[in-house]
Amino acid sequence: AAINHVVKGTYLAKIEEYAAETYAEGLSELKDKLAAMTELYKQAIALVGEVNDTEYKDFHARRLVEMAGHIIMGYLLLGDATRNDSFTRSANVYINYAEAEVAKNFKFVSESNLDKMKMYKA
Repeated sequence: AAINHVVKGTYLAKIEEYAAETYAEGLSELKDKLAAMTELYKQAIALVGEVNDTEYKDFHARRLVEMAGHIIMGYLLLGDATRNDSFTRSANVYINYAEAEVAKNFKFVSESNLDKMKMYKA
């Protein structure tokens, strides 16, 4: 069901809402990482959307939802770190982890096609 929010743009709208907020000055590097992750997310959505195959879209739904979730969680931690600097370490740790996860999911999506997907069928 969460894939509907990817397709409808609900998650992207929320991400853009968070991106427009003002965060503590010392967190700009983390915000830049989240912006770069958002670009990968947009590209992944476009790549999956280009393939006119419901099964293919369902196959990648989890990856797209995970990408959105990592970005949103990163922004939430950025907000926490802005309000209370004791969250800065957690924001750094999580956003570094999220960056790797988003890149991994993007790589999988961008190197995927209908023929490769057949390898994953039972």
